[in-house]
Amino acid sequence: MGKPAQIQRLFFTNITFNFAVFFSLIALGLYHLGLFAVQRQEKGPLFLGFFCLCVSGLLSSSSGVLQIVIPNQDKVLSLKVFNFSIYLGLPALWLYMRSIFPHYYSSSLVKIIAAFSAVSQGKIHPCEKAFVRNLRPNHSITKGKDKTTKQLIFGIEPINFRCVR
Repeated sequence: MGKPAQIQRLFFTNITFNFAVFFSLIALGLYHLGLFAVQRQEKGPLFLGFFCLCVSGLLSSSSGVLQIVIPNQDKVLSLKVFNFSIYLGLPALWLYMRSIFPHYYSSSLVKIIAAFSAVSQGKIHPCEKAFVRNLRPNHSITKGKDKTTKQLIFGIEPINFRCVR
């Protein structure tokens, strides 16, 4: 643990680093999408730009950046961004690798991965609201004994989770 000033300084250092990485990934993704707009015959920059945007979405939802940018959000939004980034980032990465090394990656493997991602996203989407009930704060900062605790970052504890439709 530590003193509240130490915890707060560590938190702001981590959030500053996460914001820097988040905006760098967004800039890199937009740069590669711009490269694709200039040269449409090359598909590699399109997939890499899309993958960078997916990773930035994953980083924003898992590191607390999304909770800082949109403070009064529903917890389901963070989970949706996380799931969307995971299940669309994997096919984007494989499509990028296929565009660079077309002889090493078969198109059927890429189609299987894309189908798996689509099915997984379809199965998880109805369960998200039930899954949010298992959220609990991982990090919190208290400003005094008689003041309430401000929850800053949420972690997911998927123990004993069952989706009932």
